[in-house]
Amino acid sequence: MSIKIIPKQVVIPKCRSTGKWYARAQHIGTVSTEQLAEELSHSSSVTQADLVAVLYSLAVAIRQHLLLSEKVHLEGLGTLKVVVKSHVAERQEDVNDKLIYSYRVLFNPDKTFCLTGTSEKGGRKGFYTQKLIEGIKADKI
Repeated sequence: MSIKIIPKQVVIPKCRSTGKWYARAQHIGTVSTEQLAEELSHSSSVTQADLVAVLYSLAVAIRQHLLLSEKVHLEGLGTLKVVVKSHVAERQEDVNDKLIYSYRVLFNPDKTFCLTGTSEKGGRKGFYTQKLIEGIKADKI
């Protein structure tokens, strides 16, 4: 399996890279909750209807925990948490909810360390990769 990429040209005025090209991921569709439930039902003893109910219930449960200011960690996927953007205040005691101008949900995917060797000092060398895209490859469309 591989993701699809397309070439895109940099068109930002006054940028050193204007006129140069880079790769951009091309998404060719969206998978719905129902489609996921159907796929999962083929690899388990649970029916598609039961899985749809569980997936919708999962979304409700995640929302409830986020609204309680809790992080939600889904093993093999990652962690969801609420983050805010806020105007600044001169004093600590002046910080309140009226300064907030944006709420977002931040997703941090789970990562694994891929060991490539050891350093001269005996430490480990390698890189982190997101579990969801381990072994990923790209094909130009």
